[in-house]
Amino acid sequence: MEFFRQERVRAVKHLAGHRYSRDSAEKRTYINTISLYCNIVGRNLISKNPRCSLSTFEQASKPVVTAMESWLNQEFEHINFADIMQRVVTDALFTCGIVKVALATPWDAANVGWGLQAGQPWISLIDLDDFVFDHHASNFSQAKYIGHRYRVPLESVKDSKLFNKEARESLQPSRHQPYNRQGDMKVGMIGRSWLGTDEDVEDMVDLWEIYYQSRRCVYTFSEDDMSGPQGVWEGGDIKPLGEQDWIGPDYGPYHILGYQWIPGNPFPKGPVQDIVELHEAINETYRKLVRQTARQKTVTVYQREFSDDSARIQKANDGDLVGVSSPQAVQELAMGGPNQGAFLFMKEMFDRMGLMAGNLLTMGGLAPQANTLGQEELLNQQSNGQIASMQDVTTSFVSKVASSMLWFHWHDPRTVQRTKLEGLNVPGLQLTRKIHPWTEPDASKLRRVGEMPQLKIDPYSLRSVTPAQRAQDLTQVVTQIYLPMAQMAERSGVTLDFNAFLSLMAKYRDNPDIQSILTVQEPPAVEGSSQGSMAPEGAGMPQETTRNYVRRSLGGGSHQAQQAGMDSLLQGSANGFAGPLQKA
Repeated sequence: MEFFRQERVRAVKHLAGHRYSRDSAEKRTYINTISLYCNIVGRNLISKNPRCSLSTFEQASKPVVTAMESWLNQEFEHINFADIMQRVVTDALFTCGIVKVALATPWDAANVGWGLQAGQPWISLIDLDDFVFDHHASNFSQAKYIGHRYRVPLESVKDSKLFNKEARESLQPSRHQPYNRQGDMKVGMIGRSWLGTDEDVEDMVDLWEIYYQSRRCVYTFSEDDMSGPQGVWEGGDIKPLGEQDWIGPDYGPYHILGYQWIPGNPFPKGPVQDIVELHEAINETYRKLVRQTARQKTVTVYQREFSDDSARIQKANDGDLVGVSSPQAVQELAMGGPNQGAFLFMKEMFDRMGLMAGNLLTMGGLAPQANTLGQEELLNQQSNGQIASMQDVTTSFVSKVASSMLWFHWHDPRTVQRTKLEGLNVPGLQLTRKIHPWTEPDASKLRRVGEMPQLKIDPYSLRSVTPAQRAQDLTQVVTQIYLPMAQMAERSGVTLDFNAFLSLMAKYRDNPDIQSILTVQEPPAVEGSSQGSMAPEGAGMPQETTRNYVRRSLGGGSHQAQQAGMDSLLQGSANGFAGPLQKA
């Protein structure tokens, strides 16, 4: 995978830009279209911890499924799954995103060090530089083996009885290697000092974990066993450091996120690969335009025999009258400056990049793209359609990861699942249902027995919701759901708390004055009503309504209109371009 890794490093350097580190982009990055693409597309794919809705057709399993849903959403919050997913999505935009879902090992707990206990289900991010698989397979599901490299404290491995005693006692600290085995630079060296490769707080060791799918077995090797002179890659017969059966779902510990698969090949292509060439061309042209702008200057030339005229013109102030013998002998000339054709070509490449990226400006909400509001909304829907398939892939990936987490939760012999009973409609009453593991000896208690039920996992809330969107959703619930069904709701004992509604609107709109302009007072009594009712009988929606439709034109404010005007202006200037010297 040397070529894939090299291309990823090349693209990641462009993402970092030339100001990130000495080993990032080699040339100045004036327009970082790679960063723009990753920011806009990334936040459309994942921006916060997902929540999952679980459902099943097995009626007897519904209480258990409810408890599993509660546990899963809490676990995603606990491990901050959003941070992991953001990195996985970013990796997939360049090549592919890889995570491992398995029970945490003692060295995982020692490496993380923030409360993770060995034996808990754990999601870890795998970098492409540390990934290996069977290249003879046409897809990952057919790979005979798949594995990864990880770096852990040496002491935690030597103290572990899971490994062969003789092998673990012979382990030596591993140095940081800035290059992969084939000689290509690791992506982690972009932002890391080359002089600090040997500086560790404690002795660390590099290990390889290989999952053999047909045997459902996990082997552990040291770095020397894998890539040393007598290692596995050189045909050596090496005894593994550890060997144990795989405990987990049938599809194994590794999950691969890829957005574009190549037929007959196991490795996907990242969407960034389609725009990296345009990114380089845009910045190369822009750098040339900047150099041309730096060379631009305006000078006054004169014929030598009219030096007195030129001196008088130079000393004159704005608006002075200057008498000269030959005005034509003294002229102001402009030299250099950005080439108009190159500038137009650079703009064309930027627009082409936005098109290749799925109408990036519309997707990011950076500029209006149409002449009318209706056309703009249609373009927004179409641009969202460009990324809809990527959202579906991301959602499916989260579902598979959630399914793995639930597998471990279901088979955990210690955890008691707790879920609150909803829909009781009894104020102040809260009941909790407990679902015990299969090891619970009391048969009268609700237990997790047998195979895990067939689940439908629907991740939602992958994208962040702004307070303005919450306010809009709240208004739609009131106007489109409650008001048309107000009479039915009142008969069911459901009323609208208008004060609470205004309080939430003031909060979401960030405008506390909303509550200040409205006061609470006794409603006026209706004349002729013995009960002093608030409204006359039959009050409600009018029988006839009138609607006014206003068509708003964006006109010259649209991106296309502004670009067309600029292009016409520049083309007009380009037609008058006569050479390196121009009359100002």
